[in-house]
Amino acid sequence: MITVIAKRPKLVLQIHGSYDPVADQAKLAADRVTRQLLQLGGFPISQQEPLPDLPLADGRVQQALLKMYAAKNLTVPPDLKLISGVAGESNWRILYRELIAREVVSEESLMTLASNRAQATKKAILEKNSSIEQQITLGGLQKDLITKDGVGIGINASTQ
Repeated sequence: MITVIAKRPKLVLQIHGSYDPVADQAKLAADRVTRQLLQLGGFPISQQEPLPDLPLADGRVQQALLKMYAAKNLTVPPDLKLISGVAGESNWRILYRELIAREVVSEESLMTLASNRAQATKKAILEKNSSIEQQITLGGLQKDLITKDGVGIGINASTQ
């Protein structure tokens, strides 16, 4: 595809970022809550750093969960026995999932995600051949359902 574009200077490729409103909302919510818990627990992690699996058996994470619950004015269900360490991990996971479910992800955040995907696609194409930069543009954003291969990127080709 990149070779074809380079050989046809009047050909323009428009890249459309996309997002799945359900799957991406859930992923963004989980990432936000996980990052907040790690930071509250004293784990140094930058915004660009990939998130590790949340160590729910770690006492620092368990204390962070309780702090977040209190900050959001949530009450731990009285029948939920919170045991420190690995033995109580499943009950801590219940609290974690509840925080994720309550995390609000705006349409704007989803649109930003779609835009970032389109920009990353453009960057990947230009890494292969930077001479076609004027032929690659970013188009609108769209909703698209996630598949086993991920969320699609829309690409339109036209001539100038």
